[in-house]
Amino acid sequence: MHMNRKLVQAIRRTAYRAFEEMGMLLPADSDGSAAPPIRDADALAVLVEFTGAGRGTMALQLQAGLASSFAANMIGQDTPPDDQAVEDAARELLNVLCGNALPEIAAGDGRFHLAPPRRINAGEYERLRRSDHSLAACSLELDGGRSEVVLCSADGNTWLKEEYRDPGADR
Repeated sequence: MHMNRKLVQAIRRTAYRAFEEMGMLLPADSDGSAAPPIRDADALAVLVEFTGAGRGTMALQLQAGLASSFAANMIGQDTPPDDQAVEDAARELLNVLCGNALPEIAAGDGRFHLAPPRRINAGEYERLRRSDHSLAACSLELDGGRSEVVLCSADGNTWLKEEYRDPGADR
């Protein structure tokens, strides 16, 4: 499936902003566009479902080291946080990312309801990434590791602003 480059860039920008503002993590020199999928057995994946102007899911996967660094920075801790704190930080990051990205890309009033984010396993994340419902997937290169974001929609792309709908429109 060919994805709309502008949609991928909008999600990538929002994700980088969330990582920077919440966890003081900056983008690395690479933009992540050619990076292979994360295959880290210890990677942490979380998912949030949304309804409103559109229905779907957004999922975030972080390499284990990045997830721990993000959580430590977010809570202002010098020592590695425990697993629950790392998971909580990843869920909050996804909640903020999704809550900021959806109104930016949605047509109309852009109002959404987000369900509480939950942890998912690597297989579930991979199924979402490869799904026919996937509208956008991007890899993020940050100081400290890599992360991936995928946006899936149960309603196709009709709820998106026009510039984010057509995969061929941005060529």
